[in-house]
Amino acid sequence: MMKTNHWFAQCTAAAFLYFATQSCDVQAESIDDLASLDIEQLGLIKVTTRRREENLMNVPVAVSVVSAATIENAGLKTLTDLAAFTPGLFVESQGIGSVSDRSRPRLVFRGLATSLGTVFIDGAPYAGTGTPDFTDLQRVEVMTGPQSVYFGRSTFAGAINYITKTPGNDFRSQAIVDLSSDDGQDYSGSVEGPIVRDRLTARVSAHRYSFGGQYKSGVNGQSLGKETTTFVSVALAATPTDTLKFSTYYSYTRDEDGAPALAAIGNVATGPTFNCNLGGTGGGYWCGALPRLSGLNPAYIGDHVYMDTLTRNELVNNARGYPVPFNLTWLDHFGLKRVVNHVLIKGEFTPDSGWLLASQVSYNNTKTEQFRALLGRDLSNVPNPMYLSDPAARAAACAAPSTSAANAACFRPPTLQLAASAASIVNDFSGEVRVSSPQDRRLRATLGASYYRVWGPPTAGFGIQNSGRLANASGGGIKTTISTPAVFAGVYFDVTDRLTLNAEARYQWDGIARQQTFPTLTNRLHDVFESFSPRVTADFKVAPDSLLYATFSQGYQPGGFNAALVGLPQSVLDQLASTNINIPFQQEKLTNFEIGHKGTWFDSRLRTRIAAYSMNWSNGQVSNTAFYVNPNGANGSTTVVKNTGKVALRGVELTSEFSATEKLTISSTFNYVHNKISAYVYSPNGLLIRNNTDVIGNELDHTPHLTFSLSTTYRHELSDHWSGVVGLDYEYRSKFFIDPTNIAWIGGRSLVNAHFSVLNDRNLEVSFYVKNLFNDDHLIEAARTGDGAYAASGACPPCFTAAAPPIVSPGVSTLNVLFLGLPDKRTFGARMGYRF
Repeated sequence: MMKTNHWFAQCTAAAFLYFATQSCDVQAESIDDLASLDIEQLGLIKVTTRRREENLMNVPVAVSVVSAATIENAGLKTLTDLAAFTPGLFVESQGIGSVSDRSRPRLVFRGLATSLGTVFIDGAPYAGTGTPDFTDLQRVEVMTGPQSVYFGRSTFAGAINYITKTPGNDFRSQAIVDLSSDDGQDYSGSVEGPIVRDRLTARVSAHRYSFGGQYKSGVNGQSLGKETTTFVSVALAATPTDTLKFSTYYSYTRDEDGAPALAAIGNVATGPTFNCNLGGTGGGYWCGALPRLSGLNPAYIGDHVYMDTLTRNELVNNARGYPVPFNLTWLDHFGLKRVVNHVLIKGEFTPDSGWLLASQVSYNNTKTEQFRALLGRDLSNVPNPMYLSDPAARAAACAAPSTSAANAACFRPPTLQLAASAASIVNDFSGEVRVSSPQDRRLRATLGASYYRVWGPPTAGFGIQNSGRLANASGGGIKTTISTPAVFAGVYFDVTDRLTLNAEARYQWDGIARQQTFPTLTNRLHDVFESFSPRVTADFKVAPDSLLYATFSQGYQPGGFNAALVGLPQSVLDQLASTNINIPFQQEKLTNFEIGHKGTWFDSRLRTRIAAYSMNWSNGQVSNTAFYVNPNGANGSTTVVKNTGKVALRGVELTSEFSATEKLTISSTFNYVHNKISAYVYSPNGLLIRNNTDVIGNELDHTPHLTFSLSTTYRHELSDHWSGVVGLDYEYRSKFFIDPTNIAWIGGRSLVNAHFSVLNDRNLEVSFYVKNLFNDDHLIEAARTGDGAYAASGACPPCFTAAAPPIVSPGVSTLNVLFLGLPDKRTFGARMGYRF
């Protein structure tokens, strides 16, 4: 801790000494076109990080902006693509069950991971799984560091805000066709214009995307990684008077994907095997850098993703009649299907006095179904010794009551298999009202209140394993509700013409309820987690176009429940309470100290934004194994969440844009983050990997030390009517550890993307591009899970001997398996767009 404070003090002193000596030229800026990232226009890009429009270069918050032009020119389609242009954000496609797919992205802000509650559309929460479509966007704002003051729960490490386009007052339309290798097809279009000129405008947009996948199953050649998305949006903007305006935005998004492409490393030689054994109770593990794609045998790519009669009856037709939120025949193949309906209504009243009264309400409905194979390798050609080959025995098992153990044998698959179904419907509502004083006064203020609610029917989750039916899986049978009222305020005072003090805070009450409804009904768990999240900032104008700021802020991640403790004897609960393990676990806290600078140099040809931070994550929610003694004297254990995590993080984020000539623009991002664990018990995985739960002094997983990007754009007039644009993007990510033991890691990755476009004065544009030009084949993800195919027949360690070989596991065993996320290969494409 002393080293962190000393480092931060040095950075602070150096920054003040350096920037205090600088002087910058002032240049008038009058362009207000956000569809471009030209240097002359950067100073007028507006952001809404503090719930009001402010100049990007003047707001004292670490925020990156990716414009619609960058999204289109660079061919960005996912948050993973966008993260390369936003320092401080790292995005992975690690879905549910450690499978790399589009089900639930993992967002890592400044080294801390989260998945829900950090994505917004026009400031309104987007709580469903997945992320919004990139169609119809004006820009994307990525904020790093605690954003709890204005964005609320779960944004304690950062937030992403999608800003949609406001319909214009002139008739405009566009159509874009994008075709790429591996059967990639992308079609989009929009129409906008006035319904009542100057008073009511509208836009309708549509997008259809499909991708055929780049990988095949090593067993039967089935395509893996297929994706489709259908998106439609409608936007309305009304201005009844000069002081009153309303807007409405509706979007419909439908994703339907096939089985993801993946591979696995395990203990048993049905694919790649581990290269070391550290004495863990889960057998061997991988030590060092994980193999690249070129080091994996294509024969071992894929999983058991065949919808045979048995699998279809159990997972699709729900033959046992389990309680489900909707008819599961909605999805009839392995993969993912998701539909999101999003509605946002906003209103603003700005009288001549300069005051602002604003309100907004939003609603999301997310329907998701997923069939997942969870072996990590295709073992459909390996017989299952537990299968009831005798028709009479199988018929007897199927005739037994559906809730009996005997009936489970009816669903024993003929070959090795572990598959699960997951289905859910999630509704969320948010409302907010705020009032702001005139912004042209020395003392300014904002006061507001918000309400957020999440609800839905119980989730469904069940599956098939080698021993038969898996009655409850994937968090099935859980009903969760969240109710969060909050109040927030900000006060801003200009001490002098150059120095401004900002004090902001949010107080909220996170009411969280959880109940298990299947296979047994448990008592409803409920608690309210109160939090006070302050942010204090001092910003100083070193020169008219040079801003220096220092910030202190705090954020909180709401708590939850250890549902596994429900129903345990009181004597056991008392034992666990003595070690600070209770049914509710508490919220975690992040404290952030930050300094930053935003400036313009060389006659406005260069713009830079830099932030250095020191953060402390405390009271972290960490999974642990809890041991206890039952009233009868027998030992017991269970997995719980305990507030034991403590990590120090520090880093630097830098963004720059440089207009080298009138034709050449160079932009770059740089991100460095270092973290050190000072309190953390890595259990049970630490025991399974190396028979040790101590990871103090190590680093958090899935956090690369260094990310860097460099983009160049060269524009040239080809003739009186045609011009050309050449772009080259380089992205680098350093290695990252896959778990807190820091034993295995994924090596650093370098990507080069290029594009060439020609466009004429009649708004026709034709582009050619290549992604991953040099076909970098480093993995994108890896995560440990339990082996669903094999188990040890003896004690672990040593797990296996000549006399005790591995056996088929009835379900998920404790043997280690690493699921590997495979990279996108080189892709060629062509795009044509016409605007009229």
